[in-house]
Order: sequence, then C-alpha cells, then structure tokens
Amino acid sequence: MSRSLFEPGPDRLDQRLLLRFTQTSLEQSLQSAFRVQAAQRGMGVDRLVAPPVATSVRSDVRVGSQDRFCSLPGVVCGVEREPEPFNGSGQLSLGHRLRLRDEFAQSLGLSYVAKRGEKPPEHDAGCTLQEAALALACADPDIETITRAKQNPDALFETGPKSIYPRLFNPNVDAYRVWRSVCTLRAVGGTLESLGEQMDGRGAQIARHGDLAVAHLVFHQMNAKDIANADVRWEQTTLPEVPEMTRRALHWLIAAVDEHLPTAYAQSMFKSENRVRTLVQTALHHLRSADDAPQPPQKYRRTTAIDIIVNRGLIADGTTVEFRPTAAQRKLLSSWLKDDESRNRASWVNDRARPLVWAFDGKQYVPTDLIKHMLSQVTDKVPARGNGLDRWFVAERGSLAAIAAQARTADIE
Repeated sequence: MSRSLFEPGPDRLDQRLLLRFTQTSLEQSLQSAFRVQAAQRGMGVDRLVAPPVATSVRSDVRVGSQDRFCSLPGVVCGVEREPEPFNGSGQLSLGHRLRLRDEFAQSLGLSYVAKRGEKPPEHDAGCTLQEAALALACADPDIETITRAKQNPDALFETGPKSIYPRLFNPNVDAYRVWRSVCTLRAVGGTLESLGEQMDGRGAQIARHGDLAVAHLVFHQMNAKDIANADVRWEQTTLPEVPEMTRRALHWLIAAVDEHLPTAYAQSMFKSENRVRTLVQTALHHLRSADDAPQPPQKYRRTTAIDIIVNRGLIADGTTVEFRPTAAQRKLLSSWLKDDESRNRASWVNDRARPLVWAFDGKQYVPTDLIKHMLSQVTDKVPARGNGLDRWFVAERGSLAAIAAQARTADIE
C-alpha cells in the first residue's frame, strides 16, 4: 500500500520536493527526472512533483528529511522560491523572464520578448525586455536609475554589486506592472514628441533629452498600487490622464531648469545624478501643489506650421487639400478611400486650432488628428505618433509642412 508524500515517517521527505531543470534539451531534462525519481523510490517516496519551470541550478544539492539525504547533481530541490535574477556566473538567468513571458500571455494575452535579437511584437501586442527595463527604470524612486539609463541604456543590464536589474525585476514585479509601465512610457514619449514640435531651441532640447526625467515625474503623479492591480480599470481611468500629466511635468521641469541651470546644456544635464535630483525635486514640489504649470517662456515656443500659414495668409479659405498616404497608410486605407472619394479631400480654413474641413463629414480637424480618425475606421492599431502636415497637399505647391518650411527659409534668407 502506497503512502502519501506527507505522511510522517523516517523515510519520508518532510516537505514537497520541487524540481527545476535548466538543461537545453528535453532529453537531458527527462534523464534528470528519471534519476531523481529513482532516488526517491530508494527513499520510499512514491510521487514525483516536477513543475515545468526553468530556472538556475546548482551543481550539487542534497535533499531529504532531516536525517536522510541524497546527492542529485544538476537539480534544485526543496521549497519553491522566486528565481534569482542572476545565476552563479553573473549572467542574467531566464527564470524571471520566462515567468513574465507566461504571465503576459496568460493574464494579458500579450507577447513579452525577453531575448535580444528576437523580433519585437507589434506596438499594441506586447513589448520587449529592453522596453520593460526602461519603463521600470523611470518608475523607480531612485534618481540614479534614470541617470544611469540616460548615460547608457545597457547599464540597466549590468551585473555586479551595483546592478540595477535585480531591483527593477524583483519578485513583486508582475505582468500588469510591466505592461502598464510600458504603456505609460509610450504615452509620455508620444506627448513629448508633440509638445517638442511646438517649441524651439532650449525648450525642444529639454523635451527631447529630459524624456526620462519627465516620465519619472509622471510616475510620481500616479497611484503606484493601482498600476499593478488587475482589478483596477487602469487603462480607462489613469492612462488617458498621462498626456496632461506629461504636459505639467515638462512645463515644471523647464521652469526648474531655468531656475537652477539656466546655462547648462540639456544633452548633458540629464546625465548628471546631482543635477537631475535638483530638477526633479523642484518640479515635484510644484506638481504636488494645486498650482497649474506655467507656460514655457515665449523664447522657447515655436511658431507652428499652421500659425505661419494662417498668419501670412499663405493658403486661401476654401482651397482644396488632398490626402496622400504613406505606403503603410495606403495599405490600410486603400479600399476604404475608394468607397467614397470625398474621404481623400478637405478644405482649408484659416483657423489655427482646426484648419481642415473634411469633405466626408463637414467637420473641422487638426491635420494629424484627421488622419488618426481615418485610420481608426479600419484598424484598432492607430499609431500614437505622426505628422499629418506631411500628408496633406495643395496642388502644385506641396504639403502643408513644405509650404510652411518655404516661408521659414525665406525669413532666414
């Protein structure tokens, strides 16, 4: 009569035996399993518990009850623990990567590419380990993390006593925290690109080189518990607020730079831990107040292409403007546009806020927003970035962007 693994007795293990293999082939794993099973039978154990999770191994482990052990080379046995981020040789282990990959698939229905060189997933279908590490670095409370990442993104994967990696990918980090952090960083990046296009000189440089500092400030404005809570409708409640959080963070960061580092180069200041700490602390003080963020100084603001066209009357009201898609846009929109030719056309109005009147519905739009609206009619994967001024053309004059650029050039000359 067989006895339970947990029945007391001198020949019984006093806790469930967990086995984990890291062999690169199934054959090697099975051979190890059979060796352990044979060893268990020699001790009177009649059940083998072997979860299919790959993690690090030790070359020799003793396993058994308090007074009875056997040596099992190449096998980790004992109470199940979270995998260590690094194995004995100082290399990043696969245990936590595989765990996150499985969680992404099972909990979110998304892909997590944990190996460099593999093809990254589509924008809304998942993320890579590198993108996840950068997002978690921005969410980390330690300023050193974002400054080291700014100096060299590969620093996030360095081994040794000062390694950042184990802190970023600690056992409490799950698929929800990773994916929502990535979504936040993407939203911050898209908003900064748009805001940067509205600025010149130093303002545009801060928007570009201060991206990680801004993302860090945005994470500070969020509820840290909600981002990892599967029961919170975070994508509906918090993610839509990120653009406004980004705007406030950038404007307060610019104000902090003008206050503390008015002559420093933006490209280098965000690589200095002490400088970034001063800037972030100053910006956070204001962000936590009820004060609205100040507008950047006029010298930082860029006269937009639409402003140039409207201010100078370069295009008359009612002028027909034609949509000319990129190759990727054409692939998605070709048949949809052919169904109604009015979808390809708009009329210009000298309105700085919404200068295009779409022929299809008679409503006014921003050039980029109209393209996004058009794409949303045929796909759920609408790019967060893009410049619609490059895709709307006036016959024999070029795109809206080109018309404005020619006017800028004439001013310089």
